[in-house]
Amino acid sequence: MTYPFKIAPYKHTCIRSIYTAQPSQNLYDDIVDAEDYENIFELELDSSLIDRKQPHNDRTFQYGKADELYTVLDPPWREGRFGDGKTHGVFYSAEDKITSYLEALWHFVKWSQNLHDHSSKDWIQSDRKVFEVDIESKNFASLIDNIDIHDSLTSNDYKFCRDLAASAIEINIEGLRTPSARNKGGVCVPLFQKNPIKNEKSLRYVTFLVNVKTGEMKITGDIPITIPYQYETILGSN
Repeated sequence: MTYPFKIAPYKHTCIRSIYTAQPSQNLYDDIVDAEDYENIFELELDSSLIDRKQPHNDRTFQYGKADELYTVLDPPWREGRFGDGKTHGVFYSAEDKITSYLEALWHFVKWSQNLHDHSSKDWIQSDRKVFEVDIESKNFASLIDNIDIHDSLTSNDYKFCRDLAASAIEINIEGLRTPSARNKGGVCVPLFQKNPIKNEKSLRYVTFLVNVKTGEMKITGDIPITIPYQYETILGSN
Protein backbone atom coordinates (compact mmCIF):
# COMPACT_ATOMS: atom_id res chain seq x y z
CA MET A 1 0.00 0.00 0.00
CA THR A 2 1.03 3.63 -0.41
CA TYR A 3 0.13 6.37 2.05
CA PRO A 4 0.77 10.13 1.89
CA PHE A 5 2.98 10.42 4.98
CA LYS A 6 3.90 13.90 6.16
CA ILE A 7 7.53 13.55 7.20
CA ALA A 8 8.73 15.85 9.98
CA PRO A 9 11.41 15.96 12.71
CA TYR A 10 10.60 14.35 16.03
CA LYS A 11 12.14 14.71 19.48
CA HIS A 12 10.67 13.26 22.66
CA THR A 13 11.52 11.23 25.75
CA CYS A 14 9.49 8.04 25.59
CA ILE A 15 8.85 5.03 27.84
CA ARG A 16 9.34 1.32 27.21
CA SER A 17 9.11 -1.62 29.58
CA ILE A 18 10.61 -5.07 29.04
CA TYR A 19 10.22 -8.37 30.84
CA THR A 20 12.56 -9.02 33.75
CA ALA A 21 12.49 -11.25 36.82
CA GLN A 22 12.58 -10.51 40.51
CA PRO A 23 15.07 -12.52 42.56
CA SER A 24 12.29 -13.10 45.10
CA GLN A 25 10.49 -15.38 42.64
CA ASN A 26 10.80 -19.03 43.54
CA LEU A 27 11.79 -20.44 40.18
CA TYR A 28 11.74 -24.00 41.42
CA ASP A 29 8.37 -24.32 43.15
CA ASP A 30 7.00 -26.52 40.35
CA ILE A 31 10.26 -28.44 39.72
CA VAL A 32 11.47 -29.83 43.04
CA ASP A 33 10.00 -30.51 46.47
CA ALA A 34 10.37 -27.86 49.16
CA GLU A 35 12.89 -29.91 51.10
CA ASP A 36 15.26 -29.76 48.10
CA TYR A 37 15.20 -25.97 47.78
CA GLU A 38 18.40 -25.44 49.76
CA ASN A 39 20.49 -27.73 47.56
CA ILE A 40 19.23 -26.27 44.30
CA PHE A 41 19.67 -22.69 45.56
CA GLU A 42 23.37 -23.48 46.20
CA LEU A 43 23.71 -24.71 42.63
CA GLU A 44 22.07 -21.55 41.38
CA LEU A 45 24.45 -19.34 43.38
CA ASP A 46 27.45 -21.14 41.93
CA SER A 47 26.31 -20.55 38.35
CA SER A 48 24.53 -17.18 38.57
CA LEU A 49 25.94 -13.93 37.18
CA ILE A 50 23.78 -11.85 39.54
CA ASP A 51 25.74 -9.86 42.13
CA ARG A 52 23.94 -10.63 45.39
CA LYS A 53 26.10 -8.15 47.29
CA GLN A 54 23.98 -5.41 45.75
CA PRO A 55 20.76 -4.25 47.48
CA HIS A 56 17.73 -6.34 46.63
CA ASN A 57 16.03 -3.74 44.42
CA ASP A 58 19.25 -3.02 42.51
CA ARG A 59 19.76 -6.71 41.84
CA THR A 60 16.39 -6.87 40.12
CA PHE A 61 17.65 -4.61 37.36
CA GLN A 62 20.49 -6.98 36.56
CA TYR A 63 17.91 -9.32 34.99
CA GLY A 64 16.87 -6.72 32.41
CA LYS A 65 19.86 -5.07 30.77
CA ALA A 66 19.70 -2.06 28.47
CA ASP A 67 21.06 -4.10 25.55
CA GLU A 68 17.91 -6.21 25.72
CA LEU A 69 15.92 -3.12 24.76
CA TYR A 70 17.06 -3.46 21.18
CA THR A 71 16.79 -7.19 20.54
CA VAL A 72 13.34 -6.63 19.03
CA LEU A 73 15.02 -4.89 16.09
CA ASP A 74 17.22 -7.90 15.33
CA PRO A 75 16.04 -11.17 13.78
CA PRO A 76 14.29 -13.36 14.63
CA TRP A 77 11.62 -10.66 14.68
CA ARG A 78 8.39 -10.79 16.64
CA GLU A 79 4.86 -10.32 15.37
CA GLY A 80 3.00 -7.23 16.50
CA ARG A 81 0.78 -4.37 15.37
CA PHE A 82 3.37 -2.88 12.99
CA GLY A 83 5.31 -6.00 12.08
CA ASP A 84 4.47 -9.48 10.80
CA GLY A 85 7.67 -11.02 12.21
CA LYS A 86 9.04 -11.74 8.72
CA THR A 87 10.45 -8.53 7.24
CA HIS A 88 11.46 -6.12 10.02
CA GLY A 89 11.56 -5.54 13.75
CA VAL A 90 9.69 -2.90 15.74
CA PHE A 91 10.71 -1.10 18.92
CA TYR A 92 7.46 -0.21 20.69
CA SER A 93 7.40 2.75 23.08
CA ALA A 94 4.94 5.41 24.22
CA GLU A 95 5.07 9.10 25.04
CA ASP A 96 3.91 8.53 28.63
CA LYS A 97 4.30 5.71 31.11
CA ILE A 98 0.59 5.01 31.63
CA THR A 99 0.13 4.34 27.92
CA SER A 100 3.26 2.18 27.92
CA TYR A 101 2.00 0.14 30.88
CA LEU A 102 -1.54 -0.32 29.53
CA GLU A 103 -0.30 -1.40 26.11
CA ALA A 104 2.10 -3.95 27.61
CA LEU A 105 -0.44 -5.24 30.16
CA TRP A 106 -2.97 -5.99 27.43
CA HIS A 107 -0.45 -8.07 25.51
CA PHE A 108 0.78 -9.86 28.65
CA VAL A 109 -2.76 -10.96 29.53
CA LYS A 110 -3.47 -11.95 25.92
CA TRP A 111 -0.18 -13.84 25.64
CA SER A 112 -0.74 -15.73 28.88
CA GLN A 113 -4.39 -16.66 28.28
CA ASN A 114 -3.55 -20.27 27.40
CA LEU A 115 -2.10 -20.65 30.92
CA HIS A 116 -5.21 -19.44 32.70
CA ASP A 117 -7.25 -22.63 32.63
CA HIS A 118 -4.29 -24.70 33.83
CA SER A 119 -2.78 -22.41 36.45
CA SER A 120 -2.67 -23.74 40.01
CA LYS A 121 -2.39 -20.16 41.25
CA ASP A 122 -5.02 -17.42 41.19
CA TRP A 123 -2.54 -14.70 40.26
CA ILE A 124 -0.15 -14.73 37.29
CA GLN A 125 2.48 -12.00 37.25
CA SER A 126 5.00 -10.39 34.93
CA ASP A 127 7.82 -8.25 36.31
CA ARG A 128 8.84 -5.42 34.03
CA LYS A 129 11.87 -3.14 33.91
CA VAL A 130 10.95 0.39 32.83
CA PHE A 131 13.22 2.50 30.64
CA GLU A 132 13.17 6.12 29.56
CA VAL A 133 14.51 6.59 26.01
CA ASP A 134 15.42 9.85 24.27
CA ILE A 135 14.24 9.70 20.66
CA GLU A 136 15.28 12.17 18.00
CA SER A 137 14.81 11.83 14.25
CA LYS A 138 14.46 13.93 11.10
CA ASN A 139 12.41 11.22 9.37
CA PHE A 140 9.26 10.69 11.39
CA ALA A 141 5.56 10.71 10.56
CA SER A 142 2.71 11.53 12.92
CA LEU A 143 -0.67 9.87 12.32
CA ILE A 144 -2.37 11.29 15.41
CA ASP A 145 -4.55 13.76 13.50
CA ASN A 146 -5.46 11.39 10.68
CA ILE A 147 -9.06 10.81 11.73
CA ASP A 148 -9.88 8.85 8.58
CA ILE A 149 -7.59 5.97 9.60
CA HIS A 150 -7.94 6.17 13.41
CA ASP A 151 -10.12 3.05 13.65
CA SER A 152 -7.73 1.08 11.45
CA LEU A 153 -4.75 2.18 13.56
CA THR A 154 -6.40 0.95 16.77
CA SER A 155 -8.15 -2.16 15.43
CA ASN A 156 -7.31 -5.62 16.74
CA ASP A 157 -6.85 -6.60 13.09
CA TYR A 158 -3.24 -5.60 12.42
CA LYS A 159 -3.18 -5.93 8.62
CA PHE A 160 -3.62 -2.20 7.91
CA CYS A 161 -0.91 -1.22 10.42
CA ARG A 162 1.53 -3.78 9.07
CA ASP A 163 1.01 -2.63 5.49
CA LEU A 164 1.41 0.97 6.64
CA ALA A 165 4.69 0.18 8.40
CA ALA A 166 6.06 -1.60 5.32
CA SER A 167 5.20 1.47 3.23
CA ALA A 168 6.91 3.77 5.76
CA ILE A 169 10.07 1.66 5.83
CA GLU A 170 10.30 1.76 2.02
CA ILE A 171 10.75 5.56 2.14
CA ASN A 172 13.13 5.44 5.14
CA ILE A 173 10.71 6.70 7.78
CA GLU A 174 12.35 5.76 11.08
CA GLY A 175 9.26 5.82 13.29
CA LEU A 176 5.63 6.83 13.73
CA ARG A 177 3.39 8.63 16.22
CA THR A 178 0.14 6.70 16.43
CA PRO A 179 -2.93 6.67 18.70
CA SER A 180 -2.89 4.08 21.48
CA ALA A 181 -5.39 1.26 21.15
CA ARG A 182 -5.40 0.65 24.91
CA ASN A 183 -5.29 4.16 26.41
CA LYS A 184 -7.60 6.75 24.88
CA GLY A 185 -5.64 9.90 24.14
CA GLY A 186 -2.31 8.13 24.58
CA VAL A 187 0.40 8.20 21.91
CA CYS A 188 2.45 5.17 20.86
CA VAL A 189 5.82 5.49 19.13
CA PRO A 190 6.87 2.43 17.11
CA LEU A 191 10.44 2.66 15.77
CA PHE A 192 11.82 0.69 12.83
CA GLN A 193 15.48 1.56 13.45
CA LYS A 194 17.74 1.97 16.48
CA ASN A 195 19.34 5.15 15.16
CA PRO A 196 16.70 7.58 16.57
CA ILE A 197 17.38 6.38 20.14
CA LYS A 198 20.01 8.75 21.50
CA ASN A 199 20.03 7.69 25.14
CA GLU A 200 18.34 5.31 27.55
CA LYS A 201 17.95 5.30 31.33
CA SER A 202 16.43 2.69 33.64
CA LEU A 203 13.73 4.11 35.90
CA ARG A 204 12.14 1.39 38.03
CA TYR A 205 10.43 -1.95 37.85
CA VAL A 206 6.72 -2.63 37.96
CA THR A 207 4.66 -5.79 38.23
CA PHE A 208 1.67 -6.77 36.09
CA LEU A 209 -0.81 -9.03 37.88
CA VAL A 210 -3.89 -10.82 36.56
CA ASN A 211 -6.20 -12.99 38.65
CA VAL A 212 -7.19 -15.85 36.37
CA LYS A 213 -10.16 -16.74 38.56
CA THR A 214 -11.77 -13.30 38.91
CA GLY A 215 -10.32 -11.38 35.96
CA GLU A 216 -8.92 -8.64 38.22
CA MET A 217 -5.85 -6.87 36.81
CA LYS A 218 -3.35 -4.68 38.66
CA ILE A 219 -0.13 -2.78 38.02
CA THR A 220 2.07 -2.29 41.09
CA GLY A 221 5.36 -0.48 41.68
CA ASP A 222 4.38 2.97 40.43
CA ILE A 223 1.50 5.44 40.68
CA PRO A 224 -2.03 3.97 40.94
CA ILE A 225 -3.40 3.25 37.47
CA THR A 226 -7.01 2.68 36.48
CA ILE A 227 -7.21 -0.07 33.87
CA PRO A 228 -9.75 1.02 31.23
CA TYR A 229 -10.44 -2.36 29.65
CA GLN A 230 -11.90 -5.64 30.90
CA TYR A 231 -10.27 -9.06 31.21
CA GLU A 232 -13.05 -10.63 29.14
CA THR A 233 -12.47 -8.07 26.35
CA ILE A 234 -8.83 -9.08 26.06
CA LEU A 235 -9.55 -12.79 25.94
CA GLY A 236 -12.27 -12.21 23.35
CA SER A 237 -10.05 -10.18 21.02
CA ASN A 238 -8.48 -11.67 17.90
